[in-house]
Amino acid sequence: MFSGSFFVDLRHLYAAGFLSRRNALDTLFQRARLLYDLDAEDDTMAAIQSLLLLTYWYDNPDKHKDGRHWMSICIGFAYKAQLHLDYSDHPDWNFRRILWWCIFTRDRLMSLGLQQPPMIRDQMELSIPVLRLDKDDIVISRFKSRIGISYYGEDHDKLARIFVEKINLCRCIRVDLFSWNCQPTSSKPIASQSRRSCLWLSKIELEDWHRDLPKKISFCPIPFVANESDLLLYYHCAWLKMIYLEFYSTLHRQLDFLSDQYSPRQRLSLAHEDSNCPVLQSAIEFTEILQDLNEKHLTSYLTPTSVCMILRTGILHIQEVFTSNLQVDDASLRRLLHCILALQQLGSRYGGALFVASLFGASSGSSIVTSSPKDILAHVDVDSLGLLTSRHSEAPFTTVFKIREPYDVDIVSGLKSKVENLKIAAL
Repeated sequence: MFSGSFFVDLRHLYAAGFLSRRNALDTLFQRARLLYDLDAEDDTMAAIQSLLLLTYWYDNPDKHKDGRHWMSICIGFAYKAQLHLDYSDHPDWNFRRILWWCIFTRDRLMSLGLQQPPMIRDQMELSIPVLRLDKDDIVISRFKSRIGISYYGEDHDKLARIFVEKINLCRCIRVDLFSWNCQPTSSKPIASQSRRSCLWLSKIELEDWHRDLPKKISFCPIPFVANESDLLLYYHCAWLKMIYLEFYSTLHRQLDFLSDQYSPRQRLSLAHEDSNCPVLQSAIEFTEILQDLNEKHLTSYLTPTSVCMILRTGILHIQEVFTSNLQVDDASLRRLLHCILALQQLGSRYGGALFVASLFGASSGSSIVTSSPKDILAHVDVDSLGLLTSRHSEAPFTTVFKIREPYDVDIVSGLKSKVENLKIAAL
């Protein structure tokens, strides 16, 4: 019921006595959590699936039991049940195999979103084979039959392919991606050659994955989607592209951070002579997808991980807005507004989305449609963004969203002076 309340029609939630979707999510989450605490479920596989679903709720007021708390318990149960081992003679081997890769991808996407090392380490002994999309793979054949061929028509093959490609993409996300040292830039340690080599290896693997991605599931924006099944496929293709862009941007942010020409205070669009900054281009493409999903009323179906991604994307747009010559970049401002709009749409499910929107300048209870750009810029809360960095671990507010990557930490630290100069010039 908790996971279903993310998508069920609001009329059913109102009829059940809930005041809003978020109220239903919070209430049902607390009930599911209570059932787990009371050991109400004896079936290990059912308990693992329930714990996996609980990781999708980040608005738990108990900050010590966020999504990663439930993920750690879920992974512990999975190891105890030996889901990571290849027991092809097990009667439930097909189900166990799909369940393991669902846990693996969820762990990797949470780590990418929260910028924390994954709990399933790269060096773990995994003998279970990766899912394939061919006639010999009975697991995928059964997966396709379970997602409803009669409803999705010919799209069932594409949905199965998206699941397989998401696994392959998550396998490129290594623990090394999160082994940075968050120290002030002036005392940044010199990165070892092995550290650079690991990042470049991940970059090559990511480029190979993107090159081999089938065109039929590659995201391509279209103005109109005919029916509901096509809309679902369109959303999943968009989400897969958003994961790729976030991973691609994270790699390049760290490579830039480790380079000798690293300059966090410089405007990204001017930081490269060829005007082709991978970090900025990824942020632009990511925001364009957000805009497209919003036009098709699909934004609210994004996972909690997307809120963290939008946070980092919005920071880059703010960096571009407040330029050194105190002139507002209209294109970057429009992209920032699209990020705020997406966060406000996600706010119906995740309270943390509204919190991030407020940091970007959105007034509580108001829409960006009725807010002028000048009002948005005047209310960008750079001080609170600074409190989200690793340098200020004890913030006066409770949130799972933190700015941990050194690249983003340096950008936020340089925003305060730019914002103050812009406000002074506007007087």
